[in-house]
Amino acid sequence: MPRPIRRLIQSRRFGATVPAIETMAKQEESILVKDLRHQLDEARRQLHNLKAADDRGADYIARLTSGCRTTYGAEIDVLTASGHTLEVKYSSALLVDRLRKTGARRWAWSRLRGNQGYKRYDYLILLGEKDARYAYPQGDYVIFCISFADVTSRLSKKVRWLQCGTSLRGRWAREMTERWMVTPEEITGKFRRSEPGKTEKSRPSTAKVLLRRRRRDLAQDINP
Repeated sequence: MPRPIRRLIQSRRFGATVPAIETMAKQEESILVKDLRHQLDEARRQLHNLKAADDRGADYIARLTSGCRTTYGAEIDVLTASGHTLEVKYSSALLVDRLRKTGARRWAWSRLRGNQGYKRYDYLILLGEKDARYAYPQGDYVIFCISFADVTSRLSKKVRWLQCGTSLRGRWAREMTERWMVTPEEITGKFRRSEPGKTEKSRPSTAKVLLRRRRRDLAQDINP
């Protein structure tokens, strides 16, 4: 401890000795460490719950599309029966402002193209937890189905963070509803069926689909 501060603490103005101050500092430090550990445990719990919710959402889409889930860390989340690759994102109905207590809630999805921003897929599926105050289409979640072309064009400025109010009344929320909101039946019809005039073929493996995608991306890089 610097001598000027030590002298200041020992002065009558503060009425305390250095050992007492040091004891108080150690107690405060102990309390701070406990609080930080509690916050870290809470963050880990929330992260675990979020990962579990993401897994449930991807499982739900896989069932609707008769598809299969990929392993953790793969480039896609679901490979559908029709051969499409899907990226699935889930959000709970989050409070907009806890202090004002307005009750307004919103969905928030992050990293729409992965952590590095280069992930490719055929469709982005956004799942939102239902807000009991509003009416939505039937199903376990509110579902938005967005093509990769729309992700790279209309959502080019929102790939890191996309929000939408659960009331679906705002301008952006209305646009999302009109363009991309779908029902579970529409998801099933789009990704289970084969193209008209073609017979149903065996579904390619996830590894083959990803290999084809890498080759296509490489070809695009070489011949833009």
